[in-house]
Amino acid sequence: MIPEPKLDHLYQEVILDHNRNPRNFRELADATQYSHGVNPLCGDDYHLYLKIDEDGTIEDVGFHGAGCAISKSSASIMTTLIKGKNEQAVKVLQENFIKFMTTDESDGKAKATVGRMALFEGVKEFPVRVKCATLIWHALRDALADYHRIKIQEHQCQITKDISSEGDEVEIRAQVTPNPNTLKFSLGRNLLESGSYDFPTSESAAASPLATKLFAVENVTGVMIGMDFVTVAKLPDKDWQVIVPDVVETLQAFAKSGENAVIVTGSDQAQSMSEAEKKIREILDNEIRPAVARDGGDIVFYSFENGIVKVHLQGSCSACPSSLLTLKAGIEHRLKQEMPEIIEVQQV
Repeated sequence: MIPEPKLDHLYQEVILDHNRNPRNFRELADATQYSHGVNPLCGDDYHLYLKIDEDGTIEDVGFHGAGCAISKSSASIMTTLIKGKNEQAVKVLQENFIKFMTTDESDGKAKATVGRMALFEGVKEFPVRVKCATLIWHALRDALADYHRIKIQEHQCQITKDISSEGDEVEIRAQVTPNPNTLKFSLGRNLLESGSYDFPTSESAAASPLATKLFAVENVTGVMIGMDFVTVAKLPDKDWQVIVPDVVETLQAFAKSGENAVIVTGSDQAQSMSEAEKKIREILDNEIRPAVARDGGDIVFYSFENGIVKVHLQGSCSACPSSLLTLKAGIEHRLKQEMPEIIEVQQV
């Protein structure tokens, strides 16, 4: 017989203390980021306020609202943990705690990644209460995502301003993508006759003079070259403001050089495709890929077998927070509309 989980695991003294005397329980009039989290199942409803300085440090934090002891204490402890930390370190803690609470990992190493939040391990014995413990952390995720969007938009405006003042320079436009670690750069000219080339590492870029030059820019981790744009990826903990000027300078020099973006050594041999594969390729090429390219990404068809379509997401799509939504709600849904025999679309 499986023993019932003990309530003393759920309501530990520290958790009860933070529920009775929540820390940082207040609104912030000078907050730079705001997020709202609601758990209708339990009635938890909290507003989260962050004040992030120019260096990305959480200068102050507050939360306000009402909810159960688990949700309020989780929010209280979270605010004490993130205050004074860099937003990148906070993002890692947020991801680790969500993973800790929603998976079966319970070893010492997993606990070490979440610090004092390991107190909530007992909540995992009550699956319906996990949402209570993680509610404010999901709100934190949304607030940090909003912070990144604003920062990238600021950088984009600055990039446009800098480029427009160059006079005779080739016009380059920077565009925010759904992936905070990638930017799309349009050069206003064709780089390829068709398709795209993805270079996830500097070693893979040997056939591309342009990608090779971009990898020479410090903190660049990936390059995808589309028909008339280039998507550049960076290290997650580095600031676009430092990287973009060197990327723009590299693109300007390349545009003047007259070099080919990619050196094609041979033509791809056409593979014999079934009618189903041809139809999948047609939908991807005519409907999906143009839409994805607008966000600096691409989708390459790999195979179709036993009802499973395999594709490869490139550029801004490769590590995008919304890539799963793109894959399932976008590509899979559209293909199933035309081809009911498709069971699933998978990323390879």
